[in-house]
Amino acid sequence: MSDSQSALPQELQRKYVLTRQVGTGVCGEVKLAFERSTCKKFAVKIINKKNFQSEGTATRNAETEIEILQRVNHPCLTKTEDFYQTEDSYYIVLELMEGGELFQKVKSQGQLKESIAKLYFYQMLRAVQYLHTNGIIHRDLKPENILLSSHNDICLIKVTDFNQDRRQEVHGPSPCSPSPTTPFGIADY
Repeated sequence: MSDSQSALPQELQRKYVLTRQVGTGVCGEVKLAFERSTCKKFAVKIINKKNFQSEGTATRNAETEIEILQRVNHPCLTKTEDFYQTEDSYYIVLELMEGGELFQKVKSQGQLKESIAKLYFYQMLRAVQYLHTNGIIHRDLKPENILLSSHNDICLIKVTDFNQDRRQEVHGPSPCSPSPTTPFGIADY
């Protein structure tokens, strides 16, 4: 067993074999994993707690993402299979999206056909509608946070990356009023 594999939570090691890195982010990485009993492929998002710049906000963002991922159930939202935690890291086992990010597809392929763009946009709207119905606001919708189930043009998309999200306040401020902490250029709704 490799050093990196031995640092994983024992329950995670018993159930999955982690292989190569398939993505990186600000607070961690995503690795390809295989379930030992079925050989089914998954993605394991590893969030390193030490990478948090501001302990309070970043920790809350990570915990909010984990809570949302475990709570949501919609075909156009990333599905969580398992969750593990150590003193240093969170390990979120997610369904694997073989097609990668919409951003990479557009970057490599160029302009999408209108019919394909409509299909992706419709699915994204359904996901956002589901989130809003359940009191969740996704505050970071962009092509990098839309995953494709396959490399085929006609495929299911999944909205991902819930670490900037928030739950709607029932008696809080109006969703139309801007937050004083919203960075310029990011929608606050």
